[in-house]
Amino acid sequence: MSVLTSLGILILSMLIMAFLQLSPGIFTLISHYAFGKFSKNKASDLSIFFIFGVEIINAIIFLAIYLIICALAVTPFKTTYLEIILFPILVALIFFFPLFYFRKGKTTSLFISRGLAKMYDEKAKTVKSRSDAFILGVTSVLPELFITIPLYCVSAIEIMKLGENPISRAVLVIFFVLSSILPHLIIHSLRHFHYNLADILRFRINNKTFLKIFLGILFLLLSILIITFRISL
Repeated sequence: MSVLTSLGILILSMLIMAFLQLSPGIFTLISHYAFGKFSKNKASDLSIFFIFGVEIINAIIFLAIYLIICALAVTPFKTTYLEIILFPILVALIFFFPLFYFRKGKTTSLFISRGLAKMYDEKAKTVKSRSDAFILGVTSVLPELFITIPLYCVSAIEIMKLGENPISRAVLVIFFVLSSILPHLIIHSLRHFHYNLADILRFRINNKTFLKIFLGILFLLLSILIITFRISL
């Protein structure tokens, strides 16, 4: 049961990472502007470097947290105590997504301030080089760190419990980090099949209610697994 529980917690965390909307939304903008101003090859190149920026920053933060948790595991501070600390945060996020993740109205506007949203839009418009795209990719994940860091902590604990073999742990880490760029890769593929910004925004608006409820449910299931099979042990 312990292995199945760990796998369940890890899969739920990966699903949440894959359905977060801020960085993919910014990526949709940079892709739209790039394909409108540059050749197809350059626009694709800029898009790839944005994705690379997202991947690198997520990998750095996750690996840092993973190393800290591995260090804590050999001290009197057990990882179960960390899960107890994280549990109220996960419960709060159950309500955050249905109530606050998307702004009210028929738009795809998220919880970030309008000033920050405008800044991201302006940066997406002015991206001209790989370094610009890479930096925008890095910064696109920062406003959602209060969501992703608890997921990183929980997932790092479960990866540590799932396998003592360094190779198996490395594979799990890779799969987890890759889950954060899955929506970007899907959007990038859609651009090559001639889907434009309007098509993608229409899809997000039509599925806005589903997304915020679905993410809330995923956090609910995650919290249930942790309280039932981890903290109670």
